Amino acid sequence: MADSSHSILVPGEWSPGIPANQRGTFFHLALDGLSDATLADMNFHLPICSQLIPFKRMRVGYLGLLLIPCLYWFAFKDITAPTLLSALNHWEISSFVVLGLLNLLILQAMSLRWGLILEHSGHRVPLFQLVFYRLGANAISYLTPGPQFGGEPFQVHWLIRCHGIIPEVAAASVFVDRLVELITNLCFLLLVGIVVLQGYYFDTLRQIQVLGMVGLLCFGATAFARAIATDQTPLTRVARFATERFGLKGWPVHAVQFLERGERQAASILNVPARILWPYIGCAGIQWVLMLTEFWFIYNVLGVSLNPLQLLALMGAARLAFLLPLPGALGVMEAGQLVVLTTLNIDPVTGLASCLTMRARDLLLIGTGAVHFIHRFLHDRPKTSRNPLKNGLDTGQQG
Repeated sequence: MADSSHSILVPGEWSPGIPANQRGTFFHLALDGLSDATLADMNFHLPICSQLIPFKRMRVGYLGLLLIPCLYWFAFKDITAPTLLSALNHWEISSFVVLGLLNLLILQAMSLRWGLILEHSGHRVPLFQLVFYRLGANAISYLTPGPQFGGEPFQVHWLIRCHGIIPEVAAASVFVDRLVELITNLCFLLLVGIVVLQGYYFDTLRQIQVLGMVGLLCFGATAFARAIATDQTPLTRVARFATERFGLKGWPVHAVQFLERGERQAASILNVPARILWPYIGCAGIQWVLMLTEFWFIYNVLGVSLNPLQLLALMGAARLAFLLPLPGALGVMEAGQLVVLTTLNIDPVTGLASCLTMRARDLLLIGTGAVHFIHRFLHDRPKTSRNPLKNGLDTGQQG
């Protein structure tokens, strides 16, 4: 998770949060919120997170950050600043307005899927609030190493804090939403592999290898979703085996119990008639159509009109980059676009200008989410949770 990768776990009793003099970053604010609400509602206490890890004690995964300068050097070594600025000069105010509207529609499409999942669970949350929750979660996922995951606890926290949703239901809704998103991402990459490799790569053996690998990932994700839907609780089985194997006691056992309740709740969401599942998939399809449209629009503004095969190749390279363990796919996306553009005989300056445009868009969106939630952390009061066990305990203590 994003929080554990940024802080030292300090053994000790439950603390209501991080001291005010340590609340210097957006991540500390997120950790503070998770400490005093979300985890307490889950009825198990994790050690508190009190300070940032020194560089020398960071995870091995952070060593990948050293690759970023090398990747940027590879992407921009033959590009001069004047040519790049010349390409960016194609942007006009009307183009920025259209780009903003497309991004608003994309955010609404992905948040609508999450909203439908919550509504099926008996909780109706306003769409605009879900959009801001996704923005805040995306800020954490984007800025931390990993394949664009890590902001999910943040989403769970705000469902509990602002809407009093039972933790198991909140976690299950986020889990199912991200699972659908993962499956559709892998299916898109499989489609890209089938279409693009047949169009540009004629080595049959290499085609079979690549398509086999992506197809295996799609099959694995689908099989995992089926296991969840049929109430086989695969994650709980693995976690319980680990706790028993290593003799773990205390909060790990409570965490496994919470995980089991969450998986069973996710099963109740997925194990429904097709007429209920299809809208989730439909929202994902609308989201992909909008993302492809936005990608084509950015290149079109910069002077390159992509045909469907070129669009799939470039979009596939961009999505694959975001599955790699680097924050925001920094350097990987630029290098990937350069390689694909060179293969397609398209001026790489256009591709790198499009990458800079997308980076500016991402920073604007995650900045908006971060500022919004910093303000809310400092001024909003949490809503009472509807966790019956927690409320019963609180009532007993008061009596």
